[in-house]
Amino acid sequence: DQIRRLLERDKTPLAILLMAAVVGTVTGLVGVAFEKAVTWVQNQRIGALAQVADHAILLWPLAFILSALLAMVGYFLVRKFAPEAGGSG
Repeated sequence: DQIRRLLERDKTPLAILLMAAVVGTVTGLVGVAFEKAVTWVQNQRIGALAQVADHAILLWPLAFILSALLAMVGYFLVRKFAPEAGGSG
């Protein structure tokens, strides 16, 4: 009975509810894709370092270079897509 009263009271058009569901679904999928992409990049970096783990003379410079390259990519992405976020931590 309470559900029926709630449905009668709520006058939100069905089209808006469907659009909200689509936006929520797409946002969730983008979030999952971003998390998977970050995990992939981390795995690639660790895999590259694992290949030279036996050679200490290569390990530290390669770790430094890979980290610097990833930082440069992050800087470029912030400058291009979210310049207002620059310098915020």
